[in-house]
Formats: sequence, C-alpha cells, structure tokens
Amino acid sequence: MNHFKKIKCKVLPILLALSMIVLPGCKDAPGRTEEPTTAPPETRTTEPPTEADPYAELGLLYDPETKTVTVPKMEDYSGLEFPAEIKEAKRLLLEDDEFALDLDLVILQHAGWSLKYELSGLVDRTQQSFRFIREYVRKNAGDLAPAELLAMPVTYHISNDDFGYSVEDGRIVLCNSSGYIHRDYLYVHALLGDRAKGWEQLGFAWYLATCVDPYGELVLIQALTPQARYYSLCIEAGVDPEHLTPDDFLTINEAVARIVFDKGLTGWGSTAESKAVNSLGAGAYYTRTKEQQTDGGDRILSQFMAAAFLGWLSGKYGDEAMVGFVFGEKTFQETF
Repeated sequence: MNHFKKIKCKVLPILLALSMIVLPGCKDAPGRTEEPTTAPPETRTTEPPTEADPYAELGLLYDPETKTVTVPKMEDYSGLEFPAEIKEAKRLLLEDDEFALDLDLVILQHAGWSLKYELSGLVDRTQQSFRFIREYVRKNAGDLAPAELLAMPVTYHISNDDFGYSVEDGRIVLCNSSGYIHRDYLYVHALLGDRAKGWEQLGFAWYLATCVDPYGELVLIQALTPQARYYSLCIEAGVDPEHLTPDDFLTINEAVARIVFDKGLTGWGSTAESKAVNSLGAGAYYTRTKEQQTDGGDRILSQFMAAAFLGWLSGKYGDEAMVGFVFGEKTFQETF
C-alpha cells in the first residue's frame, strides 16, 4: 500500500500537467479557455468614383487646363449638343474642311447667350450661312463671281483681338467681337475682294446680311421692345414689332432710308444708318478713293439707304442684274 501511494503521488502531478496540454484539434481541454480564432481583416483599396465626363458623353473633347471645348468634324451640325453646365469652358474650336471656328465663349456669355441651348445653333447657322451666301453669289454673279475666293474655306473668330477680314494661306479669315451679328457682313466683304468698294458694295453686304440670308443672326430677332431703336419705325412702316419676320428687315431698312432721306445725312441713328458711305471710314470697308467717289451715290447714301435701294433694284430688275452690277465694272446707267 505504501508503495502504491508513493507511485500515485508521483504520477498525479504528471497527469495533472499533461491535462493542461492542448493537443492540436482539441477544443475542450479541461483547465483552458480558448480564444476564438478569427481571420485578419481584409485590407481593401477603394478607388474614388470616376466622375462622368459630360463632354465625352456628347462626343466632344474638353481640355480643363485651357478650358477649351473641341467639336469634332461632323456631316451635320444641327444635332450638336452641349452639356447643361458649360460655364467653366472659355473657348470653342472646330476644324472642318469647309469652315473652322475659334470662339471666345466668355464674349458670348456676356452677350446673354445660353451656351447649352444656343451655341449649337450658332455653329450650325455659321456653316449654313457661308453655304447660302456662296451659292447666292455663284448663281447670280455668273462669270463675275470670284471663283477663287468662293472656293476657300472660312475661319471665323469671335474674340476681342480684331475686327475685319483677310485672306491667309488660302483661307478667308473673319475676325469679330461682340458684334457677332456681322458675320455675314464680313464674309460678303471678303468675297468682294480688293475691288474699290462704294455704296453698292457696302449696301450689298448689309442687304445680304440682314434681308437675304435666312441663317443670319439678325433674323433671329423675332420681336422688339418699345426701348429698341427701331420700334417706332416698325410701327410707322406697318410692321408688327412683336412678331418680326425675315421680310420685315427690308422694310426696316426702307423705313430708316426714308427718315434719313427726309432729315438728310444728319447723324440720326448709327453711323452705318445715316452717314454717307464715304464717311464710314477707310480700312477694309471703304476703299474707293476720292477720285472714284460719285455724287450720285457715295455722298448721298448711307449704308442702310444703299441696302434698301439694292433691295428695290433686286425686286424691279431681278437678283442677277443687281448682283452683276455690284460685282461688275459697268456703271449704274449701263446696267439699269
């Protein structure tokens, strides 16, 4: 017994020690509370959401550094769209075989343009306007039409840098500012070339821009407020100032001409309306020398009067006779 007790006393501590060892796979070993084992948390790199490019969605390119929108070449620009928010853009570029645009969008915004809703119309009308004027001159000037100039592509700038037209590297370049409504006027002057310009050429440019071209900017004016310059003239001429039509612009020109005729060239209205064309300044718009000026026109007609008169000649003798007179070398008496 005593021997057994001694062995038992030696074995028990060993058994107790072994009982504290947890073998692999044993979860419920006596005398031990196991900590739950969990996988280390996954570290995920979350990419910031990519902001949609409103320009790319509409087929346009936008450079945020220069704040420039580039319009790709299209067959038809009438379906061109711009994003709802385009305020950060400051410039628009377009390069087509037929025409190119370089527009200062800040100038247009200051002029009250809604770039989302009106800019696409401006692009489309510019292309259509150049096409219309080219075909009008080709059709009615015949052999007198300036074929080389009519075949040239046109670059149209709206910026504060300059105002005028030139021919550079086989292109006609038109430079305009906030007076973007003079786009057609400048283009017609460019097509008239380096000829000596007098009342007939000045009047022709204004007549086409305001009364003939259905894509001109002025024909977008559908109504006049009582504060407008021509409001009273519209009333006197029988025109409804609240519902202007393209045909009304010739009536307005004629109304201005009548007032200037009655009052004389006394400075009524603007320079183009009531000053003799030979006093409009030289530059690109009046190149007829003093020896070439005639008392029968240059000294007694304002630009509006000349436009109204050419409209009357066109109605009486036809477009071909009137346009041939403007582009030709025959005198007024020889032509009509």
